[in-house]
Amino acid sequence: MSRIDELKAQIAQLDDLLKSGALTSEAAHVARQHLEQQLLAEVMQGAAPAPTPTPAPALAPVATPAHDAAAEPPARRPSGALVAGLLAFVVVFAAGGYAWLGNREGLRVEPGAVAAQAAGAA
Repeated sequence: MSRIDELKAQIAQLDDLLKSGALTSEAAHVARQHLEQQLLAEVMQGAAPAPTPTPAPALAPVATPAHDAAAEPPARRPSGALVAGLLAFVVVFAAGGYAWLGNREGLRVEPGAVAAQAAGAA
C-alpha cells in the first residue's frame, strides 16, 4: 500500500470517527488538515522518495454534547426588516387570495342565520 493510499484511508477513518461522534469537529478539522497537507506533499513529490512521516498532532479529548453546544457560536437571527417584510407579504398574499377566490358571502352571514336556514329547509 502506497503512502498516498494510507493517507486516504486515514482521512476516511477520520471522517467515520467524526460521524460517529468519537471526535469533536474542531479536533477532526485539525487532524484532517494535517493529513491533507501530508497527502498534498506526497502528490507534489510524485516519484521522489517519501520523507519520514511526521506524527499527527494530539487530538483533543472527546467532549460531551453539552460542551460542544457551549463551544458553538450563537445562531444568527434574521433582521427585523426581513421578518416584517415576510409578514407583510404573507398577509397581503392571503388577503388578495381570499378577495380573488374566497367566499365573500360568508363574511355577511349574521350569527344564527345558518341555524335559521337549516330549520327552514327541514
